[in-house]
Amino acid sequence: VEGDTVIKAIPAVAAPAAAPAAPKPPPLPHSPAPPPPPPPPPAAAKKPAPAPPPPPPGKKPAGAPPPPPPPMPDKKGPAGAPPPPPPPGAKKLGPMQCIGPNAPPLAPGFGGLSTDDEGILKDKFLHEVYQMIRRAELGIAGKGAAGARKGGEADAGKMLEELKSKMGHLARVQEDFDKRRGDIAKWAAEVRTFKPLTMDDIKKFITHMELQLQTLYEDVAELKMFGSWPDSKYDTCKLAWSQYELLITLKDKAESWAPPLTATKCVGVFGDLERCFNEMMWKVEAYMRDKDGLEKRFKGEGIPWPGAALVNSVRVASLNYGRAYMKAAVEEVNKLSQQQPPPKNLPATQIKLLTDSVKFMFRVHQFVSGFDAKTRAQFAQVAQLLELVKAGQQQQKTEVSSTDAAQERDQQKAATAVLAQG
Repeated sequence: VEGDTVIKAIPAVAAPAAAPAAPKPPPLPHSPAPPPPPPPPPAAAKKPAPAPPPPPPGKKPAGAPPPPPPPMPDKKGPAGAPPPPPPPGAKKLGPMQCIGPNAPPLAPGFGGLSTDDEGILKDKFLHEVYQMIRRAELGIAGKGAAGARKGGEADAGKMLEELKSKMGHLARVQEDFDKRRGDIAKWAAEVRTFKPLTMDDIKKFITHMELQLQTLYEDVAELKMFGSWPDSKYDTCKLAWSQYELLITLKDKAESWAPPLTATKCVGVFGDLERCFNEMMWKVEAYMRDKDGLEKRFKGEGIPWPGAALVNSVRVASLNYGRAYMKAAVEEVNKLSQQQPPPKNLPATQIKLLTDSVKFMFRVHQFVSGFDAKTRAQFAQVAQLLELVKAGQQQQKTEVSSTDAAQERDQQKAATAVLAQG
């Protein structure tokens, strides 16, 4: 009975067309002789002879080798046939519904099941589910394989187009460089022999060279390809002119300052003056931090850098901001004095205007390290006006106090007379 059961459990395997004699059964576990080699895998053809029953269980001898593994079934034969279709009306289950205690039984051969000597089942379906979970965790499943493929193809196409474009650009650069090598060599000689006497000479030379270099297809790349371009001297000339132009612009802006058209009140004028002065102060201080290194570099390339004279002229020009601030403050104070009726808290408003003017002039004085004669005379007028406003405020307080004291005395006299009559 046991042998018949085993024969039914093992699927039938087709034998080859000219099948040899059936292989001999493996020896019993207690036999000392080694087992014969495994039979060759059968091919699909005729119906095979029934397989012999397995050896009865027993204790293996100490020196006997392990039995050979059973032959693997050929996928082309009946053992590798696909599982039968589900019965009509059966509900199609998803991957995760095929796992668990309530899962339906698997069809024979489903998921690539295989068996070893100890009955351990190896399920390829587990790997499929595991890979699906891993893709979901890595964010691949949410994007979709089709979308990822489309995105990858689009990126690859874009990269290919960029590569072709760059290759074409490099080819045009090389072609233009081969044609203009002689011109670049001539310009390089002009830079090496250039000896400026003034900053205006540097401005003219830089303007001339920039116009020449603009005729190249890609000036930066072609100058690097030239190899012996005097970039140190040329870049130093450009840096010197940019610093010079920056400081000269600050100076001209201060000397030609005028109230902005949008400033309808003095408050707008004061704000614009403070912004302009702060900009000048910050940029000059930034230059002073790098002054030593810049001047050393300019001197090494033979550039006539003005140095301290240029910076001092910029500082002196900032006095124009201070004079404009004081003028606006005095005009506002006089304007408030002529209003009828006088505004509330008139002295306090006037004192604040003049006090802010003094504070601003203190910052200007520290930046310039002094005043010129014109600024000194104007500041003296502001200080005198501030003292007058303060004195008028004090006198007004005194008069108010006297009036209040007189009223208090009159009230006391009236109270005394009432008491006397009583």
